[in-house]
Order: sequence, then structure tokens, then C-alpha cells
Amino acid sequence: MELVESIATPSSGRVLKGDRVEVRTRYQPGQWAQGYEVAETLEGGYRVFRRGSQDVLPDVFGPADVRLDGKQ
Repeated sequence: MELVESIATPSSGRVLKGDRVEVRTRYQPGQWAQGYEVAETLEGGYRVFRRGSQDVLPDVFGPADVRLDGKQ
């Protein structure tokens, strides 16, 4: 996938590398998990890492599955 500067998400506008975000959980529909930051902005979504452990998650999250931290 190609790196891009930002992607507009349906729930929160533009999200950039380094932004603190919440991600939609895949295990509890309708729930959002806090404590993540954008590691990479890709053409089709985002790679995020857990702020506490600095572990980059292997999955790419689509724009609908990421929102700026604190957005309800």
C-alpha cells in the first residue's frame, strides 16, 4: 500500500500520522477502544500502535474504523 499524508474519515474528518485515535473494535460491535496512535497513513486506511506498549498492530484499519480520540 502507498503512504499518504492524511485520509478523511466519516466520523472525525482528517486523521494524520501521530494523531491519537480510537479504533472500532472487531469483537464488540459498536464499541470503540482508546489508547492508540496513528503509526502510518496508507492509501486504504491506517496502521496504529498502542500508546502504552508502542506495538504496531499488523492490521490496516479503514477510515470508518478510526476516529480522533475523544470524539463521540
